[in-house]
Amino acid sequence: TSRAAAEQSRPKAPSYRAACLGFVYGRARAGATNEEVATALGMKIQTVCPRMKELRETGQLVDSQMRRATESGRDAVVWIHKDFWV
Repeated sequence: TSRAAAEQSRPKAPSYRAACLGFVYGRARAGATNEEVATALGMKIQTVCPRMKELRETGQLVDSQMRRATESGRDAVVWIHKDFWV
C-alpha cells in the first residue's frame, strides 16, 4: 500500500531532501523544476515531489515566478533556493 511505501522511504527522506536542496542550490538563480531535479539526480519523480514540497514548506525553496516546459510540454514551476531570492 502507499502507506507502507511511505513508511519504508521515511529513513531515506532526509538524504533525499538534502540531495534535492543541494542540486537546486547549485543551480543558483537558474533554479530547477521537480522534473529536472529527478532527472539530474536519477531519482523517481514520485520521490522528488514530496521532498520538494517539504523544502518549500520549511521555506528553503521559493517559487522563482519562472516556468519551464516539462518533457510532456506542460509548464512547471522553477524553484530556487531562498538564498537566491531577491
